[in-house]
Amino acid sequence: FKDSIPDIIKKLEIGGYGYAMGTFVDRFSIDGTLTEYNPSECIFDQYPIKTNVTRDIMKTNNRKVVLARGHLSVLSGHHYIVDECYKKYPNDFVINHFAWRKGRLEALQRRFENYTKHGIDCSPLTRIIEYLKK
Repeated sequence: FKDSIPDIIKKLEIGGYGYAMGTFVDRFSIDGTLTEYNPSECIFDQYPIKTNVTRDIMKTNNRKVVLARGHLSVLSGHHYIVDECYKKYPNDFVINHFAWRKGRLEALQRRFENYTKHGIDCSPLTRIIEYLKK
């Protein structure tokens, strides 16, 4: 964020906004592989490539509610506000999504197995698993 979180909250309060949204920017290593995260190095340097894998490959919602007044209900996954009659902050925030690192493929495969057992649609997981295996 360009502004501090307290400054952003103040803008929302002054403007009478109920919530603010953000959009994922999926971050990958320079060569696109799922590399080990090193906490002693800058995460932005380790994952400099900006993509839209969540939207373009998985074909899932890459937007999230990033701030909401306490009385508002947010749906599962934090993608939507239940009562959208509240005023939305006009600018979306960028959410750097650093999920694409070592261990992610295995985690997605475990999720796929769990979803399959419970009859949940796995098509987004199938798409990303196939993409990451290339």
